[in-house]
Amino acid sequence: MNRVEVLDLKYDYNGDFIVSPVVIADDKEMVLVDCGMTNSYDMIKDAMAKKGLDIQKLTKVIITHQDLDHMGSLAEIKRNVKGVQILASEEEAKHISGKEEFIRVQNVDKIIDSVDEAKKKELQAYKDRIKAVETVDVDVFVKNGDTFPIAGGIEIIETPGHLPGHISVLIKEKKALVTGDALAIMDGELIPSNPQFTLDMVKAKESIKNLLNYDIEELICYHGGVFNDDVKGKIENF
Repeated sequence: MNRVEVLDLKYDYNGDFIVSPVVIADDKEMVLVDCGMTNSYDMIKDAMAKKGLDIQKLTKVIITHQDLDHMGSLAEIKRNVKGVQILASEEEAKHISGKEEFIRVQNVDKIIDSVDEAKKKELQAYKDRIKAVETVDVDVFVKNGDTFPIAGGIEIIETPGHLPGHISVLIKEKKALVTGDALAIMDGELIPSNPQFTLDMVKAKESIKNLLNYDIEELICYHGGVFNDDVKGKIENF
């Protein structure tokens, strides 16, 4: 039986901070898309258990991009779930694996010496949180158009902009797109990738426009959850 389950993980981080990893499963495979902040393994395990899912049956984890709230618990999952494969784009894998420094850290390093002491302290704390994320080797590099025969078929769609190697995951049977940070829901409204954290807003909007080439009726946003109100119309408006 094919299943798509949205997990809501709630953190006390600058107030309530909720993220929504997604489980895609059939009788043979169980895939988790993104995995929350650091030290979230037990939270994910419990959220899955409430939906009748066993985290030990995970076969794959797809990481949409390197940000700490998307890959924070990846190393924990890798240690605790035997045989699980890690999938990401080759561009993001360089950072997820630690072969290159996280892009957010690189960006902080570029400006930290040019700000006042209060801002410097804030940036250093942000940098320390990112550097505390444990890196993990990526087992499979994915690219645009790659498909997997899971739950009626899933397809990788490259959605760069928020970060260079950002990907989204299309669940074909459900006509649903797991957006990562390519799109988000804020106060009930669908918005493009958060400009505050998006490296290239022009590319981000091009990525959103490209989604019109796919049959999508539902969006599952990492920040905001499920959106299914005239998806095509909203995307066209962007």
